[in-house]
Amino acid sequence: MTSPSTDKVVVAGVEPWLPWPLSAWSWWTRPVPAERLAILRIGLSLCLLVDLWFNYLPHLHDFFGAGGLGDPELFVWYGQSPRWNWSLLRGLADPLLLTLVFVGWALATAWLGLDLLARLTGDTTGPGKPQSVKLVLAWDAASILLILCVWSRCLGDNDAGSVPSLVPLGILALAAAFVLFEACRLLRTRSGNESRAMFWSLLAICGVFAGLAFVGMLHLPHAGPDSVARRLLGSWQREPVLLQTAFWIWFGATLGLLLGVATRYMAIAAWTLSVSFAHVNPYIDNAGDVVRGIILFYLMLCPCGAAWSIDTCLRRWRNEDQRTVFVSPWALRLLFVQMSLIYFLNGLFKLFGTTWLTGESLYLVLGDLNLIRFPHDRINLPYSVSVAMTWFMLGWEVGFPLWVALPWTRTLALIFGALFHVGILLTMELGGFAPYMLTLYLPLLPLKRWRHQDDGS
Repeated sequence: MTSPSTDKVVVAGVEPWLPWPLSAWSWWTRPVPAERLAILRIGLSLCLLVDLWFNYLPHLHDFFGAGGLGDPELFVWYGQSPRWNWSLLRGLADPLLLTLVFVGWALATAWLGLDLLARLTGDTTGPGKPQSVKLVLAWDAASILLILCVWSRCLGDNDAGSVPSLVPLGILALAAAFVLFEACRLLRTRSGNESRAMFWSLLAICGVFAGLAFVGMLHLPHAGPDSVARRLLGSWQREPVLLQTAFWIWFGATLGLLLGVATRYMAIAAWTLSVSFAHVNPYIDNAGDVVRGIILFYLMLCPCGAAWSIDTCLRRWRNEDQRTVFVSPWALRLLFVQMSLIYFLNGLFKLFGTTWLTGESLYLVLGDLNLIRFPHDRINLPYSVSVAMTWFMLGWEVGFPLWVALPWTRTLALIFGALFHVGILLTMELGGFAPYMLTLYLPLLPLKRWRHQDDGS
């Protein structure tokens, strides 16, 4: 089995370094068609859009707003030690969010400083060299967030004196230093389009920070309790309009992820808001929502828009690039390993329960009106059959890593897993657990048969 010809294919995304023996195992290193990531992206986006429209939107303020089940006062403990669950909906005055923003800003500042120092000294191997303009934009965003966080804290403490102006002025001075670094680089080389772009980007950033300092000095010291600044920088849970705005941004990002428009940024926005909503009311989520967050995290780290996306269509239209796109398999492999652990650990936990060992578990579940969609008498499943099915499912879960490792049982184990979740979806009320778990099976479909190409995966 040979690798695809390099003049007909392109491998998108980052290929991570892997330790031995993973680096010698083709299952971890051989690129796979980008359609495998694309179908995962599309399946998850569709499930999330349905979930948002039918489950979140009708009860948005009841679940997350002030005075409802997700009132900020009820879950203050969830964002404190030892949990440290952050959420954008708590507002920029949240101490945990301020800490995270400051750490991110410090890392971006150090990275940008090293990049500019490498340019100044003529070192072509400096960190961040290939994507310096993107690094500047990331530092710009982190700096603005840091300024807004400090402003929000000052407003919350009714102290909008010198601090709101000093913070942007300090960052402005740092930006001016970066401009001087880049100016020295330009004077030494007198060439380089990327260096010029860096210089003008940093110069524009200086103007932005100067404007923020001006606004802070003039407006914030006089901001009243009902001012726009306090409402925007405070908790969005207490403002129905802002809470709806956050929801529609989440919905729009998920739709953009489905269509593949600015896919990486849409995945980041969808993951950020998914975590933000989950961390303000943990009692309405279940295991399916956890799986959703895991998949979104992987999607924002890998080139999930490299196929079946508007981004790909635009790229091929502009560059007339008709090569087949492959991706590194690390994200899909890690998700498969995580899925195997979900089943195995779930089955291992059930071994310590008496109802599973005696075979009564399925019979009891089918009689629980809180979980089942239909009355028990309509299902009419014989007790002996329910016992056999209970033991069969227990054996399937505990042995799942073995079943998928063996070639002659792998296909049957996966087919049973997909049917198992379809059965849960049709008969039980478990939220989004079944749909989100089914999306993990989508990359395992025989896509190479549909495209008539052997990808070796």
